[in-house]
Amino acid sequence: MTPEGKVKQDIDKYLKRLAPDCYYKKPVPCGFGKSGVDYDVTYYGMSIAIEAKRKGVKKATPREQKYIDDIIAAGGIGFVADDVSTVIDIMERVKYVRTKSR
Repeated sequence: MTPEGKVKQDIDKYLKRLAPDCYYKKPVPCGFGKSGVDYDVTYYGMSIAIEAKRKGVKKATPREQKYIDDIIAAGGIGFVADDVSTVIDIMERVKYVRTKSR
């Protein structure tokens, strides 16, 4: 397994534990249509784009960054994660903010 694959495996396990409050998909790049990121997530009604990278890499490619920027411009959250703890931290913040306002 690649180092990035290990990060994705850890993120998958974490996101699965958040069900049913979390829906996510991992779009498969095929060369057609709009480029995306590794994870499109909806959590407590918030749209979240996550690009997974191997440990130590914290920068998206220009196409990935454009996708993240578009999600942010539309009111969502987008970020690069090189470990699952980054995802956990942000998801806990989203849950806190979204459930506090209910």
